[in-house]
Amino acid sequence: MRKFLVAALSTVIVVVTLAVVTAVWDRNASDKRAQSARQAIESVIPADRATNFDVHGQPHLLYQLMDMNSTVYVDVKPSGQATHEQFIINDVKDNSYGNFSQYIRFPDPEGTPKPVPNADGSYTNKGTLNGAEKEYSVAQETIPAGGNLVIRDQTGREVVNCPLGSSRTAHVGKPFVTDQGISVEVQYDAAA
Repeated sequence: MRKFLVAALSTVIVVVTLAVVTAVWDRNASDKRAQSARQAIESVIPADRATNFDVHGQPHLLYQLMDMNSTVYVDVKPSGQATHEQFIINDVKDNSYGNFSQYIRFPDPEGTPKPVPNADGSYTNKGTLNGAEKEYSVAQETIPAGGNLVIRDQTGREVVNCPLGSSRTAHVGKPFVTDQGISVEVQYDAAA
């Protein structure tokens, strides 16, 4: 009986120890991926604006051991006229990352437009506001470091004029209207 208890207790101790070591190692792998994402963010905006890092690709340890890419979602404090900002960093590995995007949402000064979706339900650059249809466009598709993101409506009126605060050249996509406001994707190339 005593041998059985010693064997059972030893097995439990080994299993618990392995579980704890694996959990710590997995957390360490996640932290390394988050650090790579932090490097990407710091190449564009001040690091103190980042509020949350969500590393996808679990278990992180397996992704690290197999040298697989993770995706990291980073929430940042909105700046300027923005109401919400989030980065999505692709192809994240330990000490490296690929191209990444910043999604920024803005209000229209006249109110929140209602989206006019495509037939498949996807968002467009059109919305209705106070019964009138509005169409939004960006003034520049490429914004140099330190430049402003400008969004206009179909009349040419500036709806958004917001400094990106970026230290790198940004490539801006077509705006799209959601239930929360006017959103735009800003893309950055991976570090050279």
